[in-house]
Amino acid sequence: MTLKVSKVILSAFIYETEDPELIVGKIDRLLEGFNSNKSMRKVDGYYRTSIGIVEYVLEKKEASYFFKKILKLLDKNDLYLLLATYNEKLDRSRLHLRFDKQKFIALDKLSLTDKGDVIKVIVSLNIYKNDSLIEELKQNVFN
Repeated sequence: MTLKVSKVILSAFIYETEDPELIVGKIDRLLEGFNSNKSMRKVDGYYRTSIGIVEYVLEKKEASYFFKKILKLLDKNDLYLLLATYNEKLDRSRLHLRFDKQKFIALDKLSLTDKGDVIKVIVSLNIYKNDSLIEELKQNVFN
């Protein structure tokens, strides 16, 4: 069974205290070689601060290849964590992943987290059973 990914949406908030060029540059490097649609917008925060939102959308084969890249970049502990908690992260056919943005910016490392300042990744899967997702995760954990 092969896991089929139809779309990946990656997004991050950029706060006024952060360097937008640094954050966007790091994410651009993560997506280097992938054809994605990038958009940026600004919204007003609770205290009238400006918050930038950067969003990348990958579709079809690009999305599949990028999801496989994400899985390869995760260390074994994060893969085990994902395998153990995938049911909590799966909403119908969308897998919701959150990565520590500060760790990614400072160390170029994707690390799963459930709180704080994150890079959010939504993976739209073409699955009817969770078996193909579990199989794909196990392949990455045990290979």
